[in-house]
Amino acid sequence: MEVKTLIKTSLLHARGMTDKILDELASPEDWLHRASPGGNHALWIAGHLQLVDLRALTFIGVESQLDLKQQAIQFGRGSVPQDSIAPSTEPALLREQLKTSRSRLLEALDSLTNEDFDKPASPEAPPFMPTVGMVFQMVLWHEAMHSGQLTIIHRQLGHPPVAGRPA
Repeated sequence: MEVKTLIKTSLLHARGMTDKILDELASPEDWLHRASPGGNHALWIAGHLQLVDLRALTFIGVESQLDLKQQAIQFGRGSVPQDSIAPSTEPALLREQLKTSRSRLLEALDSLTNEDFDKPASPEAPPFMPTVGMVFQMVLWHEAMHSGQLTIIHRQLGHPPVAGRPA
């Protein structure tokens, strides 16, 4: 299997699992439910995953087209999930932004050659993402980590597991 195909398939599958979980969050209380005190809730996770996609774009040399500073204040590492839903964090808006950011990341991926994965990431990328390929690897394991948090929230809200369900 070609590297680009593996990454693309993995990005689509990871976001598909995240989307299945988010699809079943019906109320504001569901979106703000925390699995543990001080933990992340689904609203913050959705905004955070969108921010990570956009930052990944900048790390591979693609302009984000959004003010990432404001996004980082709300959803960046070290930010504190809020206990209310603001107009800028409405679940429907975040879901649309998640879709758009992942589409842009997939478009960027489609434009790469196999050689591009070995090119250096931008200087703004953290040291553990030295290459374009490592940026994509981080996006994948990072979404899996937060999808695990969503899974716990989803189960605590009484929903059955999404794994193994028909597509």
